[in-house]
Amino acid sequence: MESRKKTYFVQTKWELTKHTLIAIQQGLSLRAIEEGLLRSLKPALGLSAVKISTQNQMISVIQKFNFFYCDLVKNHQEIGRVFYVKENSSHFSKDEQEFLKKLSEPLALATDRVIKLEQTYSLKEQWQTTFKSVSDPISLITSQYQVIQNNLAFEEKSNNRQSQKCYELLFGQNSPCNNCKLGNNFRIQIKSNDLHIVTGK
Repeated sequence: MESRKKTYFVQTKWELTKHTLIAIQQGLSLRAIEEGLLRSLKPALGLSAVKISTQNQMISVIQKFNFFYCDLVKNHQEIGRVFYVKENSSHFSKDEQEFLKKLSEPLALATDRVIKLEQTYSLKEQWQTTFKSVSDPISLITSQYQVIQNNLAFEEKSNNRQSQKCYELLFGQNSPCNNCKLGNNFRIQIKSNDLHIVTGK
């Protein structure tokens, strides 16, 4: 049985490499990469599970399973480990271990990409929360007078008026204002139910 598995693994190694690299590159999360690796490697290696561990995670492996792991290193810095798991009756052959070690470099690059992507999402969410919670009304406007985002305080004071252009939303006009302050920070004051620019700072 083991010799048949070894022969199958050797015969399919190049095709297996192609499918595995595709699975690694297509993953948009660590879980997606793990699932892709398992789908690609399970038929040839008889894996039960694949788990990627970053530096801040701990992995426990149940005693009835055998596992083989590889360090994930990018620019001489360890960013995590990948664990390949088999049932206790199956062992990792030398050929299988060498094959899995060769996957470590592209897997490290993909893992680093996913980690940075998750950090970017986290920073974006933090920025959005901070922006929305500022007590002063704030609106972000493009060079084409397009209002792209308002915070909650602005939305409350604008009485939910829907518009795409700042001069329409703020001043009820059909064209840009004279002495337009676009490109500068400025404050607006309400006087007699009308909006007026009071500072260009």
